[in-house]
Amino acid sequence: DVTKTVAVSRRALEKRFRRMLGRSILDEIKRVRVDQISKLLLETDFSISQVASTLQYASMDNFCRYFRQATGMSPLAFRKKYGHK
Repeated sequence: DVTKTVAVSRRALEKRFRRMLGRSILDEIKRVRVDQISKLLLETDFSISQVASTLQYASMDNFCRYFRQATGMSPLAFRKKYGHK
């Protein structure tokens, strides 16, 4: 989608992005998604399923697996560890 809006090839865009930020476009997308999840887990009283639904994950299993792969913990464990005490 990004390459359709800029006047460079996908490969050129990827190289420029990596040069500027030191990570791939996909890594940046993942980082932003995990930040969004984390923010909702910590700043709202939404259930885990409401967080997944709000961010348009089709499946709770995929949502939880994605978050665990990125952070090393489940959404619930993350909330318990870093949420308000």
